[in-house]
Amino acid sequence: MKKIILLMFVVVFSLILFVFNSGAGLVEVKSLEELARPRLIIHCINLPGDAIYIQLPDAGEILITGAHADGAKTIISYIENDFKKRKGRIASIVQQIISLRPRIDLLLNTSLDLSSLRNILDLYKKIEVKRLLSSLSTEVPSKLTDLPQELGQFAYLCTFYAPYETIKKGKNVLLPPQERVELTLSVLYPPKEVSYKEYLSNFRSKQWIEDNFPVLKLSFNKFSFLYIPSISTSFQDKLLMVDKEDLKSSLLRISGHPGVISPDLVKKVEPQILLDDYQFNPSIKSIVFTTDGEKFFLERR
Repeated sequence: MKKIILLMFVVVFSLILFVFNSGAGLVEVKSLEELARPRLIIHCINLPGDAIYIQLPDAGEILITGAHADGAKTIISYIENDFKKRKGRIASIVQQIISLRPRIDLLLNTSLDLSSLRNILDLYKKIEVKRLLSSLSTEVPSKLTDLPQELGQFAYLCTFYAPYETIKKGKNVLLPPQERVELTLSVLYPPKEVSYKEYLSNFRSKQWIEDNFPVLKLSFNKFSFLYIPSISTSFQDKLLMVDKEDLKSSLLRISGHPGVISPDLVKKVEPQILLDDYQFNPSIKSIVFTTDGEKFFLERR
């Protein structure tokens, strides 16, 4: 009986969080046809470690992920299927015939776990990436062979192949030019870049990995999207120190279940919609949020 009551509490609490009406001003519509153009589309892909695939209003695509090594296949398949859905079967076949790889303007790595670095390496083999970003320093050790295999290969990739940039608090990410709208991608955390020396001293600590996840905020007209990849208690405590106006957002995607999400953090963000892990089940491949900056449409795929 106690287990049933506890389960009911979790369900009700999650539903309350899912539609947390903060008066943010966004209006939910029943069909995509009710949205004006241009539109921002955010795909929250269901897999361990998360993957956020974003299609910008005028041009450009962003992939934010901390998925594990086996996540690359799922991500690539999802992007290819979405291309087929948007462009049609013929366009998809032509793409395969001429061996065009999916193109991502920004690939942003959120986790410094070795398995997640392997995922980035696997993605880079299958996707055309214009710029790669993470919190790791651009100052790479001279002897890459002294590093763990995944880290050494990641450092080699950043040094010789991928245009690489470091993200840290207070440094906005340069987005592809938009002709009709203004977009801002802000980094609210971590406060500094991670040196390779610090990494080698701490990378076996799960807590240290989680405490160095980046927190990102994408702003578009009246809409804002806050992405928090970690739900550890110490990480949430650090975020409570961030200014409320910086955290406040329309849509909050946070990795974790309602029982471990800090009510104080939710209160500070004041999301109109909160997507926690309870919203995903094995039958859902993604939750897709489409907005024109004034109204939004939410669908499960």
